[in-house]
Amino acid sequence: MAFKSTTNRSHLRIVREVEAIGGNVMASASREQMGYTYDALKTYMPEMVEVLVDCVRNAAFLDWEVNEQENYTAPRMVLAASGVEHEELVSIAEPLLSDLPKVPCPEEPKSLYVGGDYRCQADSDVRTTPYFIF
Repeated sequence: MAFKSTTNRSHLRIVREVEAIGGNVMASASREQMGYTYDALKTYMPEMVEVLVDCVRNAAFLDWEVNEQENYTAPRMVLAASGVEHEELVSIAEPLLSDLPKVPCPEEPKSLYVGGDYRCQADSDVRTTPYFIF
């Protein structure tokens, strides 16, 4: 559902804007967090932050697609970037995020550890992702 249509952009427009600057977008989700990643040249930082914020803040989800998510609130959001000055990132992002509602973090109940882990050795062709880093 990440990087799909927003209230401001169609899915096709998002794809074209990303491709126009040679960018690459990815999203990952786990039980505890969601991550949106946009890779492109540093010179396109304003465009990248604007698309990221639009996809996070204005996602066009249908009511039946999403349950109430009280943990995804402004105090829990983090915008991070590498290879860019902090002040530059703040100056780009602040106007786009400054109107987020100030809500208190929900109360978290004490965690109760119950333990458990299950791992199964698979001898079949399991998906592998090689990375080349230089």
